[in-house]
Amino acid sequence: MKPGGRRLPIFPLITALFAVLLFVSCSGRITGAVQTNEQGEFIIEAELAPASARLLAPFSPSAAQSAPVLDAGIISRSLQGAPGVASARMLNTSPENIAGSIGFTKISDFLMAGELRFITWDQGPASGRAVITIDRSKGPQMIAMLSQDVADYLSAVMAPIATGEPLSKTEYLRLVSSVYGSAIAREIENAEITASISFPGHITMAQGGDFSGSTARFRAKLLDLLVLEQPLGYEVRWTPFRL
Repeated sequence: MKPGGRRLPIFPLITALFAVLLFVSCSGRITGAVQTNEQGEFIIEAELAPASARLLAPFSPSAAQSAPVLDAGIISRSLQGAPGVASARMLNTSPENIAGSIGFTKISDFLMAGELRFITWDQGPASGRAVITIDRSKGPQMIAMLSQDVADYLSAVMAPIATGEPLSKTEYLRLVSSVYGSAIAREIENAEITASISFPGHITMAQGGDFSGSTARFRAKLLDLLVLEQPLGYEVRWTPFRL
């Protein structure tokens, strides 16, 4: 999509426990905690790399030079309507950066529709377990549950998570480079998402990451999530705290 076409509001996709803000070339950080009753709060920070910020600037709702590329108000309103979300408060710390918090009423309700479940949460008296799974077959439906604008935007940047197209990571980067330039492709390739999440017990296993005490830590490449060449899966198990 080129400047002068339809202006797409820039919404993020934040996936609860091991979240990522899904816009091109965004690096994200999340810290937070989930309670036994599945309520939780997460602190989000996200930033656009320089070439991506220049690409997206023409799609900002405001033409002012100082207008944010990522509009925190639009992002907050989008998230507030998502299932399982109690609150969303995002602020622009600069035109390219956002930060804020998201509160959840029930983590397993996030991005759930019918038999499609993105997050599985099991809490018993002796153990707890949280599982996140995402693959290319679930991606388009999951994104559409947040907003059609999310689907439109990610389709515009040709992300297989939205289109379902069976591209490899190499093929996707080559496609992005041919349409938007090599600088954008490099930023996508280098972008990372990190998460540090506390659970209601002593963690005994963290598939896809590491852990210490009640905190699990994860690091993921944005490219892996956008392309989903291989399904992504994360699992955390814990034993409840004893009073």
